[in-house]
Amino acid sequence: MINEKVWVINENYKKSAPGIAVGNISSLQRDVKQKNPALAYSLSLLIWGCGHLYLRRWKSGILLFLYMVMFYLFMIMAVINWTALVSILGSLNISRSETLLAFGFFYLSGLVIWYFNSCLSYFNTVKLNNTSFKGLKSILLPAACSLLMPGWGQFLNGQPKKGLCLQIFSLTGFFALPAILITFLFWPALEVSQARLMIECIFTMSLIFVPIFVMAWLFGVYDAVRVSMNSIKKEPLRKRIGYQVNRYRHVVQVYGWKNAILLITKRLVIVILLLAFAAFGYHHIPKRYYMRQLANLSGKISQEGMTVLPSFINHIRNNIPS
Repeated sequence: MINEKVWVINENYKKSAPGIAVGNISSLQRDVKQKNPALAYSLSLLIWGCGHLYLRRWKSGILLFLYMVMFYLFMIMAVINWTALVSILGSLNISRSETLLAFGFFYLSGLVIWYFNSCLSYFNTVKLNNTSFKGLKSILLPAACSLLMPGWGQFLNGQPKKGLCLQIFSLTGFFALPAILITFLFWPALEVSQARLMIECIFTMSLIFVPIFVMAWLFGVYDAVRVSMNSIKKEPLRKRIGYQVNRYRHVVQVYGWKNAILLITKRLVIVILLLAFAAFGYHHIPKRYYMRQLANLSGKISQEGMTVLPSFINHIRNNIPS
């Protein structure tokens, strides 16, 4: 009797990466797929580096956590001992304006690192999973997180590009709001210098940006609620356009052209009405009253030694038709 070798083909066989046993592939993939990009992003927002620790990137996670501790310690110590810090730096020919400007840039660098490490945690998790993240199934959580911080809810809904755009507004807004408050508090004590002129420029740009930041914040909350209530809106833009085209085709086939045209023009009519209302309001606002208020504001600010903001106000007054 002849001994024959029988070859058994395992359908579950998968090629392994160098240095990884084939038997460990399934457990490794199962462990990776358990990682949640929304959780990694949220952990990094709450505690710097915590998202990296969640991904078992111990070195970067610990370094970011230590940087967070040092950052907040420095901020607290600088605020508590501000008078002593200014006197010490004054002995080194560093003015109050330069000290305040350096403090502002240090605060901005902390914001940038905070947001960057959060986004990095999200995208690293998506890369490890090797699959697109469809977002959380919760409706209330994205809205609540967007209410706390613009862009957070978009990351929870699996829309990182939109979340990044809103996060830029968030970063700038969280810098602009303290800049306005601190400039009001410290302006009388600042010496006339190039650094004080730069602080006034930052103050002016912050005043202009804050209303835009508030509108972006409100839009982020609205968008998070709208998307979380409709899973189709979490799909890529190309697929959503395809869905909308198919919807119109279905309406045409079932209800005819008249209802299809009504469906398409419904939103267009709303936009036209809003534009008409805005045009009507623009021509009926009490311009003279607001011009007098702007003139008074420009005079008061000029008395405080500001030059950039009064020039900007006067530029607005001169370019608005009476």
